[in-house]
Amino acid sequence: MDEKYNVKTIGYESSLLQPFIYKGKVYGLPKDYNTLVLFYNKEMFKQGGLTRPPRTWQELKDYAKKLTTGKVVGLTMNLELARIQPFAYQNGGKVFDGSKPVFTDPKALEGFKFALDLFKEGICKTPKDLGAGWVGDAFADKKAAMTIEGGWMIPFLNERKIPKDLYGIAELPAGPAGKSTMAFTVAYVMSKNSKHKPEAFKLIRFLTGEGGQKFVVEAGLALPSLKSAGVNFAKTYPERKALVDGAKYAQVYFYGLDGTKVVDVFNKAFEDYVIGKKYDLKKNIEERVKQIMK
Repeated sequence: MDEKYNVKTIGYESSLLQPFIYKGKVYGLPKDYNTLVLFYNKEMFKQGGLTRPPRTWQELKDYAKKLTTGKVVGLTMNLELARIQPFAYQNGGKVFDGSKPVFTDPKALEGFKFALDLFKEGICKTPKDLGAGWVGDAFADKKAAMTIEGGWMIPFLNERKIPKDLYGIAELPAGPAGKSTMAFTVAYVMSKNSKHKPEAFKLIRFLTGEGGQKFVVEAGLALPSLKSAGVNFAKTYPERKALVDGAKYAQVYFYGLDGTKVVDVFNKAFEDYVIGKKYDLKKNIEERVKQIMK
């Protein structure tokens, strides 16, 4: 396909291609994407004597403690795999290996526990616990000083008329094994039964090429999957550079054919751990795997 249609897959962020590769063949080209980053309230940081966003796990924990005062919590995020997973990889663990989920990798469990203990200590809360519909509301209403969320927060904050100079966007703090984040993407694909394959692929090539990706950059909402377009995005929106930088080391939100079951196992085990129902996270996950993954 590369030779026939002159499409060089090397031009795309490699992490975004992985979910669409099967037995060495590419079945879809990534349309666009978004990554998770840390949004932080600059005003609250200044009041707390903090001059920059946290760069390490310890700093994240220290900042969250310092910024938790009165009715304000230091950090808010959803208690779910899609937000907790980066901590597993930041600790050198993994949740998905090739085409198989990895449920109880020791390093991953340590990473999970670090994030979940922030909830148990009361320095991180879910938006529901803050009386908010989602983290965007909690952050915009100044109920939380920091949140971990994707670039879709930006248009929401614009709608809420939150001044751009009030908040900052940074890469997620690095763990003992380095940086990691989540990437959310979809792909353009063509049916094998298509009666107009050359025309269909011509459209896909345009939409995922320099021309089509230019529209993504100009829209400023999602991020362009083409590396060269990503550079242009960062130049156009320098304050959003952290979103683009995260693609280099991101893990794509993808768990195979049993994705729904995999996510359910982790989400319920996380909730049990935080509310104190079951403190042994590994045993809890193993029990849920037996119940759900059949």
